[in-house]
Amino acid sequence: MGQWSCEERAGSFTEELLDRCEALADTPRTNALVARYERIGIRRCVHGGEEVNFYRLEQEVIEPIHILQGVRDIEAPLFHSP
Repeated sequence: MGQWSCEERAGSFTEELLDRCEALADTPRTNALVARYERIGIRRCVHGGEEVNFYRLEQEVIEPIHILQGVRDIEAPLFHSP
């Protein structure tokens, strides 16, 4: 596989993200609740070990909270103290 241009990668990333969102919509309750945030219903879904999507269900609607890329401390950018 050759090098991607920024535009090509942006397009492919968008397609990948849409595919993951569609898959999440099929089974939103199967992903784990985030420790310390269970009471507010925050769930996480890991994709390929590199991306973590945080969301909650609000009357059967998926409410995105954050999408983080790469391995990092997730507590700091995600939430203020519960």
